[in-house]
Amino acid sequence: MQAQTEAPPDVESKDSFFIQSIVARARATTKDITSEMFEEKSGYEVKKYKLRVLYVPPEPAIASPDEGRIQGVARVGSGPSLHP
Repeated sequence: MQAQTEAPPDVESKDSFFIQSIVARARATTKDITSEMFEEKSGYEVKKYKLRVLYVPPEPAIASPDEGRIQGVARVGSGPSLHP
C-alpha cells in the first residue's frame, strides 16, 4: 500500500478492502494454502469481509511550552485506534 499525496476532493471514499478467510486444516503451511480453497465449490466455508476506507485528516501540531518543540495533538474519545 502507498499513502495518498492528497485527500479526495469530496473526502467521501468508495475505496474498500475485500478480505476472505477460511479455516485451514491443522498444521497447514503457507504452501498448503491455494487460491482454489477460497472458491465456493472448494468445500471450505469462506468468510468474506469488506472494510471501508475512512480518510482522517492529520492531527494539528502545537508547540510544547515545556520543551519548545512541535508535538501532535491526540484526539480524545475518537474511537478505537488501529495504530500501536
